[in-house]
Amino acid sequence: MSAPTANPDWERRPSPQQFSSLFPREAMRDGVGGRVMVACEVETDGRLSGCRIKSEEPEGYQFGEAALRMAGYFKMRPKIEGGRPVDGGTVLIPIRFRPPPVFVEVPEGWEALQTWDVWEKRYPAKAKEAGLKGEATIECVGSKSRRRVICSLLGETPEGHGFGRAALAMSGDIAVRRTAPAVADEAGVKMTIRFQPPR
Repeated sequence: MSAPTANPDWERRPSPQQFSSLFPREAMRDGVGGRVMVACEVETDGRLSGCRIKSEEPEGYQFGEAALRMAGYFKMRPKIEGGRPVDGGTVLIPIRFRPPPVFVEVPEGWEALQTWDVWEKRYPAKAKEAGLKGEATIECVGSKSRRRVICSLLGETPEGHGFGRAALAMSGDIAVRRTAPAVADEAGVKMTIRFQPPR
């Protein structure tokens, strides 16, 4: 058995959007990060197969399952020997899950595209410097026929630290879609934006 490939030459890796879509939601809500080591076989075209979990911490948050699903987005550059592509053996992939500083929760029947890199810029500066976490709930109502969305603040915790203003400011950067049929042309969606200082 050959030794695992060191310093793999990646042709493709998961995008930030793909990574965020697979981050376990319970861990996201709890602000918990994790580490997973995945071992995969490399096919002649560079795709990975037979992936398995070598280590996972902490357990109980489905980081291992998320890492296995994420492995499908990796692809190595084909290994060439004698002018022909050959199997690349085994590759070890360390995957680290860092809890996002800002994320959005939407009700059942909706899905939010988690674009953390964009939202982090909206984190209230003084609260972030002080290591203060908070949340704000907003409701957005729109209509396809009017092509506009109006959002209002329903509440923030704690008050007076700018979390409500930040949530409203980032509302234009939040992309949501229905995962269940709409009941009417015009409908509102409540979203809770959670802010937690980077670890």
